[in-house]
Amino acid sequence: MNKIIKKLIPIFAIVLIALSLTACSLTYAPEGSDVDSAFSDIGERTQIDFSDTDSNMSETNTVESEERELIKYADEDVDESDVSSTITVIEGEIIDLQPKAVDPDNDVVTYSFTGPFNDAGLWHTVDGDEGRYLVTVSATDGELISKQYVLIVVNPRNKEPVIECSEEITVFESESIIIDCNIYDREDDTFSVVYSGWMNSDKYVANYEDAGSYTVQVTAIDENNNTASKEMKIYVKDKNRLPIVESIADINAIETDVIVLDVIARDPDGDDLEIIYFDPFDDDGVWRTENGDNGEHEAFVKVSDGTDTVTERFKVIVENINTPPVLQPIPMIVVDEGNVVNIDVDASDPEDDELTIIFSGWMTENNYMTSHDDEGTHYVDVIVSDGRLETTQTVKIVVNNVNRPPVFVVPV
Repeated sequence: MNKIIKKLIPIFAIVLIALSLTACSLTYAPEGSDVDSAFSDIGERTQIDFSDTDSNMSETNTVESEERELIKYADEDVDESDVSSTITVIEGEIIDLQPKAVDPDNDVVTYSFTGPFNDAGLWHTVDGDEGRYLVTVSATDGELISKQYVLIVVNPRNKEPVIECSEEITVFESESIIIDCNIYDREDDTFSVVYSGWMNSDKYVANYEDAGSYTVQVTAIDENNNTASKEMKIYVKDKNRLPIVESIADINAIETDVIVLDVIARDPDGDDLEIIYFDPFDDDGVWRTENGDNGEHEAFVKVSDGTDTVTERFKVIVENINTPPVLQPIPMIVVDEGNVVNIDVDASDPEDDELTIIFSGWMTENNYMTSHDDEGTHYVDVIVSDGRLETTQTVKIVVNNVNRPPVFVVPV
């Protein structure tokens, strides 16, 4: 309920008839409110008997009031001994002085007030007006003036807690948001703090769906139900997540093999991905190996979502392709009985593998001493092996008959 302090001040008549104060009423208007609108709907008024005003003040308030410096708005050099009435209010209340004076000649009486009251005798106190004020109320019939001096005591009101926060907080997705406000109560009252809006506590970890701007209300309520609020803006910036690429195992191949990469990747943000291949692979992730490509090769691919790139490294081990040994042609061999047959083998291996030479058929070695029983045509298989592959050639050997002289069986 709004209250306005209205002080009915019966000012002594122009003929200096001493008068006494009667009553006033009180309205509280929050700081920053419109005084005129506050008076447009005053509602119920609390009447205060100013004959008891001083005695109704608590001892504590009286002591505190007396310790405050007196602020003089009176238009003459007067002091508290000249005060006819004391009004005690709390910061934020509106005081409406309503003096009453009678003119013995029935002249029209007009009133004037020294500051901080306005011409209508109104003063809307605000936070910071705490103090003791000595003011003058004057009544005039146009020629003569009568004055009374009023002491206004403005006590501090119990104020809401103070909330000191930054106006905004900016983070990236996945980062922690900590609302670190300095909150205190000027009267050291106990208070509670409530967070509402996008957050319901002073801490929150933004997830990858939180990009955007939000509002959080910080509210502090003291034990007297005085409330203070502070609105903060929270800005969560999008944080790009890296593409996820499955690891590529090392690849084993043999020369002349065709290697096709199968890169499996996905983007947690749903971005389109580009896979970039590097030598020895072509733009499609294919490598057609050739003879001479043997060895261990370092390889890598890159996967990009347009913002960030992930590199996946692996090895390609290419082994030599095994080819058969090379066996130079062996010509036909012709010998006479009693001569030695020599098979000369000229063989090599493209991979420089160690070779084994095997003879089979009419001969089991590379040389043979013929006898007079070997006349005829014979065949020998020459087999050259590298342990995995073989090359075989059949050699034709012709043994000519050699005529021998007759031999006596018995002596003559």
